Amino acid sequence: MVFHQILLATVLLGSVTTHADDVDDDLRQEMALLKEVVRDQNVRLSAMAAILEKQEAFLSQVDALRQEVVQLRKEAGNKSRGRRQSEAAAFSAYHARQEVLHQGDTLKFSQPIYNEGSMYDPQTGVATAPMDGTYIFTMTIEHWETQELRCYLMADGTNMVDVIIYPNGRSTQSSNTAVLGLTSGQRVWVQCDDGQVFGSDGFRGTTFSGAYLY
Repeated sequence: MVFHQILLATVLLGSVTTHADDVDDDLRQEMALLKEVVRDQNVRLSAMAAILEKQEAFLSQVDALRQEVVQLRKEAGNKSRGRRQSEAAAFSAYHARQEVLHQGDTLKFSQPIYNEGSMYDPQTGVATAPMDGTYIFTMTIEHWETQELRCYLMADGTNMVDVIIYPNGRSTQSSNTAVLGLTSGQRVWVQCDDGQVFGSDGFRGTTFSGAYLY
């Protein structure tokens, strides 16, 4: 009887041990699977971290470029404003008296209305180009005598455009405009033949104007 009990206990113990071994195998397999999942997740997280790091570096570069563009635009605006101010050149003047002219005389428009950059000299009647570029000039002459009057827009002694007036006893005006390409230091003035011009502070009909365009 005792022998049978011992034999039964031995069988039961072996069965429990086998079951425990089976459970251990299952746990080891699950642990191995979990470790594999963790390793895979770690690889994915590392890849995502590398991508995020590259994106952050890219965004940092974009921000730096944006700031550089803003600075360049600001500097360009300042240079443009400075350039416009430094290159400003224009004038407008009128003749303030009646005057008899002789052939070859320079008509001196004695009263400047505007003279940016001191482009025009009312003492000589000559405008001087302060820089290379394109300029526009306009002259208007008032005359009422019966004698014909012809005037010329001169650039360094070369006739550019003319005006001619036939008053026939009535007050008459004539004008002309020219766009000229000039180099720095070239001179422009109005030259007339024999005749008479009229101007006054009350009637500014004889005028000379010019401006730098670009």
